[in-house]
Amino acid sequence: MKRLILPIFILLCSAELWALEVGECLADPQSKKYINPNFSAPYPKKISFTCRYECQAENQSQILLGKRTVEVRSLKDEARIPVCLGVEVKQTAWGYDFDRVDPFFIYSADMPVLKKWAREQAIELDIASSAQLMQKLKENLKQVGQAYEIAGQNSEAFREASMILLDIEQSLPENTEVLDFYITKIEELNKIIPYELNAQNLVMRVLFGSANWRFKN
Repeated sequence: MKRLILPIFILLCSAELWALEVGECLADPQSKKYINPNFSAPYPKKISFTCRYECQAENQSQILLGKRTVEVRSLKDEARIPVCLGVEVKQTAWGYDFDRVDPFFIYSADMPVLKKWAREQAIELDIASSAQLMQKLKENLKQVGQAYEIAGQNSEAFREASMILLDIEQSLPENTEVLDFYITKIEELNKIIPYELNAQNLVMRVLFGSANWRFKN
């Protein structure tokens, strides 16, 4: 019992001290509730659960109930993965235990309830709380673009995709026009990118994994 008291105490104290920025959400780990769980089902299996999240808009905060469904493939996964978004666990001598709760940008959550509320509150995509995501996107576009540049020595599709990715990277964060053009294209395809090897599909595959926080749904 003593082992559980300290993490809960730390959580309550940090929640009181944490000031969320506009567009940030913070989970309440103690609110997690499983939805029709079948823990005896064989691996791989999907686990659904809900958590409460406090999200911050310009002039108000709101407690929202978000649902997540994750896939676990082992007992280790079952201890690490089915957690509220933003909750980190750490390995200990007895297994896994609570570590900390990190805030996250509301549009990065694959939870329609949170995204819907964010749009109703007119929370923009490019604000202070999304700056870290934008920086990671730039780094990834530069890395992949340079790799595609090498591959482009023997492939026109990779050469052209490299130019597009590096052009997008150079334009960010000031200009998101080309980035959002491709995000819209992915959404128009219902996020199903064709297998045909061409520059546009290569670019969309990179952005599908790196910029999914910009999708409307």
